[in-house]
Amino acid sequence: MSNERFDDSRFSIETADGIEEFCNTGPERKLLIAIINRAILDWTSSDDCFSASAKEWFYASEVEEPEFNTFQSICNTLDLDFLKLRDAIIVYIERNKAAPAA
Repeated sequence: MSNERFDDSRFSIETADGIEEFCNTGPERKLLIAIINRAILDWTSSDDCFSASAKEWFYASEVEEPEFNTFQSICNTLDLDFLKLRDAIIVYIERNKAAPAA
């Protein structure tokens, strides 16, 4: 595990448009959102292993009945379209990569 500290205020699904309503729900939903947030942070990490693993997790193949720990399954539980959310996350990451660090 890397000792790198992440600035989780920069890359957060909670700050993406249209997600705020999901943050004001029960602890189970907050946990699932936290998993997605962590994967976003890992994807944007300078640690190549974390970044590659997270990207692979987001791009796992669509299946009829996904395993419980996949991005697709978490999105299904949150009643979100995983393809649209993944595309939005990609845009969000690319936009923030281009933004100067504060």
